[in-house]
Amino acid sequence: MGNRVKAKKKPGYYLSILLFMALGGLAGMLAAPLLREVLTQAGNPGQTMLRIACLLLLLALAVWLQIVIHEAGHLVFGIMTGYRFSSFRVGSLNFIKTGEHIQLKRMSLAGTAGQCLLAPPEDRENFPVMPYLLGGVILNLLVSLLCLGGYFLLSGVALLRFFLLCMGLVGILYAVLNGVPSRMNMVDNDGYNALLLRKNPQAKRALWIALQMNARLSQGESLADMPEEWFDLPDEAQMGSSLVASLAVFRANWLMDRMAFEEADRLMACLLSRSGVSLPGIYRHVLLSDRAYCALMGAGSSQVLDTYRGQAHQKAIKLLWSQLGILRTEYAYALLASRDPQAANAALEEFDKQAAQHLYAGDVRSERKLLQLAAERAAAQA
Repeated sequence: MGNRVKAKKKPGYYLSILLFMALGGLAGMLAAPLLREVLTQAGNPGQTMLRIACLLLLLALAVWLQIVIHEAGHLVFGIMTGYRFSSFRVGSLNFIKTGEHIQLKRMSLAGTAGQCLLAPPEDRENFPVMPYLLGGVILNLLVSLLCLGGYFLLSGVALLRFFLLCMGLVGILYAVLNGVPSRMNMVDNDGYNALLLRKNPQAKRALWIALQMNARLSQGESLADMPEEWFDLPDEAQMGSSLVASLAVFRANWLMDRMAFEEADRLMACLLSRSGVSLPGIYRHVLLSDRAYCALMGAGSSQVLDTYRGQAHQKAIKLLWSQLGILRTEYAYALLASRDPQAANAALEEFDKQAAQHLYAGDVRSERKLLQLAAERAAAQA
């Protein structure tokens, strides 16, 4: 694999640090009088502990509500601009539209506290993107301003004022985390994606395809069922945009679904080795896992298995353990490389557990075929 260029810190990174420091100082200045008022009213150590627990619960409630508000902002602004409901997630709670019904399932994604995915308007050239992408940041800020207004206008009721202060400051923090363009370890934030989409028709096309794919996956289709032109490989010169590069990842996923392992492995090796290809961290780990599966099936270099078992990737696997493709490769590795039936059974049991709550039936069918292929190869070798 080729050498990767070390990512430079963007201006947004340093701006975020400065904003966090300023927000922390403001929080300390505003919260200190309230904390003194609440804690001095306690008559004994037991009451003091109870009040501290109450304050922590109010802070946790504010964090949870601002996550809901952020995702609701994507939903509201998206629906207002012609998008259609597909799925809405907070933590591991997923509301997903399948057919004419909305089902509740449990599944999380590393690097995200929530996610609202909508089906885009049919016009892929002129559909609006900024309201949908930045709607969460906008609603966080609006609610924060209202809550901070209530904090300054109200008198007495220290616990209520503390909650309003938490709502205001947490909302601003969440708006900064998502609005100031930044690349996280696993995913890119809303501001960064908005920056990529600005005057970039290729990135806009990639977003449209990604949202359409998600909508059709939620209806039970697999990647192999979708239009082949969605999986055309973009020009390498355009893949400095992570949104455009995601199209190449989708093609690799499509090839895996069609069991074209040799072609998939060549593409994934190229994506992982080229310094000009911008991929979020989660894509890199998923691609490495898929390359390991290809190697186990005799369609790629066995050297990739050393990287697959390396400390960095194994640490990431723990965060991605709910992903079916990760569990499928773990199962195949246990059968074909480590020859550990017990580990293979454990991976298969976890796969079945996650598959029962997985959002996309087509994904489950595709991954089960790859599980069966690994089992057949193991039986043939035995």
